[in-house]
Amino acid sequence: MRKRQPPRRVLLAKIHIAATKMGLDEDTYRSMLHRYTGKTSASELTNNELRYVVTQVERDFGLNLSRPKGKTAGQIAKIKALLTAKGQRDGVYIPISYAEAILKQQCGLEKLEWANGKQLRAVITALIIAEKRAEG
Repeated sequence: MRKRQPPRRVLLAKIHIAATKMGLDEDTYRSMLHRYTGKTSASELTNNELRYVVTQVERDFGLNLSRPKGKTAGQIAKIKALLTAKGQRDGVYIPISYAEAILKQQCGLEKLEWANGKQLRAVITALIIAEKRAEG
């Protein structure tokens, strides 16, 4: 049984979301499209070309353009809990930007919401290791 392909509007939205996440200006965005397909407008792309661009952007830039799943939401909650525990132990507030800095150093992504499960597990592991080191 073949996997159902996402509709054209979903693929277009994913490409535009990726451009926003990467902070691309209009010229850079069009240059990226041209590099992948030889066309400078997403509306000119066929469905196969749209799927290709989404796949390449996810691979080349490490972006997760899928909808957030329950698992990643749970992992983000775990990260927040680890930050809260660290803050209580240290007697200071630890902002979410602390975990995002770890993510950026490890994966090059700036927001936890952009990460996939594997990338979030790496942040959780780093926080746990740091906690064990602090305990001595």
